[in-house]
Amino acid sequence: MTLSRRRFLTTAAVATLAFPALVRARNLNSQIQIAAVGCSGKGHSDILEVGSHAKAKFVALCDIDSARFGGIDIKYPGLTHYDDFREMFAKLGDNFDAVTVSTPDHMHALPAISALRLKKHVYCQKPLTHTVWEARQLRLEAAKSGVRTQMGNSGLSWDLWLGTAQTRDYAPTVYHPFNWRDWVDFGSGTMGDFGCHLLDPVFTALKLGAPISVKADSVGANEQTWCEQQTIEWTFPGTEYTHNDSLKVTWYDGGRLPDLALALMPPGKTFAKAGSIFIGEHGVMMLPHVAMPLLFPEEKFGKNLNPGELARRARAKDKPTDKVAVDLPDFVEGSSHYHAWVDAILEGHETTDNFAYAGPLTEAVQLGNVASRFSGQKLEWDAATMKFPNLPAAEKLLTKTYRKGWEI
Repeated sequence: MTLSRRRFLTTAAVATLAFPALVRARNLNSQIQIAAVGCSGKGHSDILEVGSHAKAKFVALCDIDSARFGGIDIKYPGLTHYDDFREMFAKLGDNFDAVTVSTPDHMHALPAISALRLKKHVYCQKPLTHTVWEARQLRLEAAKSGVRTQMGNSGLSWDLWLGTAQTRDYAPTVYHPFNWRDWVDFGSGTMGDFGCHLLDPVFTALKLGAPISVKADSVGANEQTWCEQQTIEWTFPGTEYTHNDSLKVTWYDGGRLPDLALALMPPGKTFAKAGSIFIGEHGVMMLPHVAMPLLFPEEKFGKNLNPGELARRARAKDKPTDKVAVDLPDFVEGSSHYHAWVDAILEGHETTDNFAYAGPLTEAVQLGNVASRFSGQKLEWDAATMKFPNLPAAEKLLTKTYRKGWEI
């Protein structure tokens, strides 16, 4: 007897490895005019991916580092450049319908919420925000705006780069263009970088919401940088997919791993570099990051096939009859995550990763980061009041101090 999906997702625990009114949709024959905030790195790829949609047209670009326009100018020559998104919004706000935000974490919320207040559709990179408070505000603003939102779950002006963060001296390569991720003022550490990816299937499958507590065992953190390694445990209230029993979700990073015995894997098997493990009553599902799921024990569910063989079988007209660990539906070509956002704008429907979903997910991720600053202490979370009843001192980390002129 094979394990049904509904039964399998009735889990006891989950381990995650870190490895104005509703805006009317445009006519389907129209084109979406888009402005980009952030044009290098992930911003570059976001622009190319969104821009590959036949009905998406970029009309303006913003980046605080003028050297970063070069690659995009080859693809989209002649677009107006800005180094301050506020100026771009003020001057060109009537000329675009949507905005992509692909900046360091500390500058996600301000341009995104500013765009929502202008009733612009928003695509924002993960993590959705830098703090728990920002995630809550962005979700509420998105609900009021009625626009289509989606979280990416796929010469330098130093003053503008700092944005909401407090003033500090510029140091070449220390923060920009990549190393900002591990700095508390600018990034969200490994948790922020991977959490919205790896916790996404857990939240989606089990319909999770706000946790009721979070506890971390972390080392190497200080006031300036995030920790070197950590184990974080959230407790979530039960859902229909957990028989209404509370659920524990555990995160490991920095070289830490769960006990191999939890996965019921055969000898010689190792964990993927990153992914999630669903531990159920009758077996385990391992979901490597960007790969096919695996079921254990194999003697119960059948042999786990490599991705190439799974794809071949899924495409085959005559389905193999031997027992394998996953049922193989008819092959359906996947749609672009980026195009899904443009289609939602054009057709007037919601995206799967809209801010109503991404906001609570980001809150949980950033609550993990708050807990990492109080290693060994269990933080009880009241989501309605945004308070830690047993540790009020931790509440100061739910938000941050914004520089004058950069407030939300």
